[in-house]
Amino acid sequence: MTWLHFERHRRRSAFTLVELLVVIAIIGVLVALLLPAVQAAREAARRMSCGNNMKQMGLALHNYHDVHNRFPLDRVSKPRHGWCALVLPFLEQTTLQNSYNFSFDYWDRENEVATQQVLKVFSCPSTPGGPVLILNNTNATINDIGNPPTSSRSGDYQALVGYIDPVQYSPSTDSGMMHTNKGRMADVTDGLSNTACISELAGRPDYYAAGKKLPDSSKPAWFNEWGAWAAPQRIFYSGYTHDGITRYGPCAMNCSNLEGIYSFHPGGAYVLMGDGSAQFMSKTIPVQLMYLLIRPSDGEPISLP
Repeated sequence: MTWLHFERHRRRSAFTLVELLVVIAIIGVLVALLLPAVQAAREAARRMSCGNNMKQMGLALHNYHDVHNRFPLDRVSKPRHGWCALVLPFLEQTTLQNSYNFSFDYWDRENEVATQQVLKVFSCPSTPGGPVLILNNTNATINDIGNPPTSSRSGDYQALVGYIDPVQYSPSTDSGMMHTNKGRMADVTDGLSNTACISELAGRPDYYAAGKKLPDSSKPAWFNEWGAWAAPQRIFYSGYTHDGITRYGPCAMNCSNLEGIYSFHPGGAYVLMGDGSAQFMSKTIPVQLMYLLIRPSDGEPISLP
């Protein structure tokens, strides 16, 4: 091989600029095709973790019932606490509960160190920003006058204490299975597998409607108080319009995190049944069916879609 032939062969072995650009374009197309699949896989993992949180809570509720002969109250009024604080020992958080002083309200300075703890079991990994600090309600009725308000870490799960009657626009007389007037397994005459007790309510202290974050100015004055995991995380459920703005609509979930079932999972949200099973329910479930699932003793047959 002559020197000239060798030089020509060496020059042909390199990429041209056009060939390099084509390769880069192909790689870009492949990345664009793979990205949705990667994101879907990540969300599937987050959703599975959220479901596992629910299962742990279900087991904690049943262990609590074994010890106290009833499920935990959705809220304790005086001093003020929520059900999450009550079940801490049954979630392997005995040390944290020992540092929590039930003689003071959850928002009291006495409990601020405890309520600022990040507890993964009360946080859905699909929620943007994760567990954040929530400024507790600044009303003088629940804070010492003259003292700055305290802050607590957010939680993404709530007790379904009842529902808002869409005709009377008032809380239902039928109470959820963790309500003060209920609480024993014997009170759940519809069957534990047919009664919903806890659901997702994610995103607080931000106000979301149909996946969009609304301005703080549109939040009700009491909105933040229910966001902390140690607070009385409870709602009287109702449906919303599909834009999430108006209450008493046909959208059963993922339309408003004001007082509805709300998650950041595509297609639905997790609901914990009384038997401890975590059910991922479709957002297309009828609102009337959710009413039946929340009522523990209405005697009406239920057929889940």
